[in-house]
Amino acid sequence: MTDVAVIIVNYNTGHLVSENIERVFSSVDDTGIELSLFIVDNASTDDSRGLLSRARASSSHAASINLIDSSHNGGFSYGNNLALEAVSRSGLNPDYYYFLNPDAYPVEGAIDALVAFSRARGDLCILGSTLLDENLVPRPSAFRFPSLVSEMQRAVSLSLIDRFFPHRRVSMGVPEEPIEADWVTGAGFFLSEQVLSRLGHLDSGYFLYFEEVDYMRRARRQGVAIYSLPASRIVHLAGAATNIVGSQSAARPMPDYWYESWNRYFYKNHSRLYAFSAGFAWLLGRMTNNLLAIFIPRRRRVDGHSMGRFLKKAMLGN
Repeated sequence: MTDVAVIIVNYNTGHLVSENIERVFSSVDDTGIELSLFIVDNASTDDSRGLLSRARASSSHAASINLIDSSHNGGFSYGNNLALEAVSRSGLNPDYYYFLNPDAYPVEGAIDALVAFSRARGDLCILGSTLLDENLVPRPSAFRFPSLVSEMQRAVSLSLIDRFFPHRRVSMGVPEEPIEADWVTGAGFFLSEQVLSRLGHLDSGYFLYFEEVDYMRRARRQGVAIYSLPASRIVHLAGAATNIVGSQSAARPMPDYWYESWNRYFYKNHSRLYAFSAGFAWLLGRMTNNLLAIFIPRRRRVDGHSMGRFLKKAMLGN
């Protein structure tokens, strides 16, 4: 029997997680794979706890569903680490861990494909599932690490930059075959006990965003390969938990924690000079885009980002 611990961190999305519980268990084809579900409620302010308790009570898999209450909302990494601690206390000793967003669920065979691919590579890898939107259209799930060039391109969005620096583009598109990447989406990533023992827990200093990029950079430095696996697919209702898609929020200003996570990632993983230069590249790109928008109104960005807040919180960390 192969034991897989599925970890979900919930904050005010109990209705989605409750609906997805049975989808998680029914997604497995191989009777030799046994799932245990660990759901952390990160101090939700809605009725998530009640919804989750009722969903567990009515499930035929109730004995395999563990609900963990957090005393406060410490963020995504914090919640996942709470779940890992709960797994250790349970005495389960799973062979694999699957970190899944609360607004995502695996389609049939998704977990089976992850187990088979990991085993074929000696379990020394992190695997990412391919994202499908609510219309089952594939979305980019494999990425390169962000860089000075990619930060400028993210801000200005000029095809000229992509032509000159094709290998600095963060998105690697939607592959049809397994590909090696720098990092894969945190909406659904999978690793073995062997890899978890080598890497340890996620960095709880991130509240939300960049935590999976940081974790997989740590993995790459320690010789762990990262793959995006098209055979493993998850439906992801992007932004359901945060109202933010990617790094854009048209409905409201970007939250402070996005800028704080940018600061933590770049200053932790690069020199201070490089981090500051990457931030300056974003500001330069944004200013260029704003100038172009005077003559080309459709270029006007309505994504919730503020140059002043980026300078203060992302670059200077204030």
